[in-house]
Amino acid sequence: AEPGNYTIRFTSGSATHERVVEVRMFQLPRFTVEAKSERMWWRSGDIPVVSGTARYSSGAPVANASVQVRASSSGEWPPPPAWLAERTLATDAGGRFRIALPVVPADLNGQATVTFRFVATDETGDTAGGAASLLFASDFIAASAVTELADGLVPGANNRMYLRVTRPDGAPLPGATIRV
Repeated sequence: AEPGNYTIRFTSGSATHERVVEVRMFQLPRFTVEAKSERMWWRSGDIPVVSGTARYSSGAPVANASVQVRASSSGEWPPPPAWLAERTLATDAGGRFRIALPVVPADLNGQATVTFRFVATDETGDTAGGAASLLFASDFIAASAVTELADGLVPGANNRMYLRVTRPDGAPLPGATIRV
């Protein structure tokens, strides 16, 4: 369709609804930002690290880009407030950036996730975003009960319940011994 505003109308019997939509040209971003946690999960005493790269569509690195970082958390354990502070980084000549957090405190309890959102701005002012999540877990394994029904068990019925033992990141632990 040519760029512009279009009215879309839906009619069913006596009911009619209209909505105006805008059609505009789609332009691929000039560059992308990718980031990831350097490990599947982190425990007390670890030094969590997120590394990322900014690359132009041609594959060339986005050197000297300003990278704005925002963080949020979810889960049982509240991370140190300093971890969630906004910060600004810069990419190196290879388009790389890195965040190393302080040591995970001993008060880590249960599981929590800290998500970092990145917005990089190159020297021409173009921007691109990316994100990475870090999983924090106090235990090496995670056990959960799964039933056939989403609501759990049904009184007076023959119920089935399965025990699932995984690593904190959800990867199965085949051959694990479970004592119930």
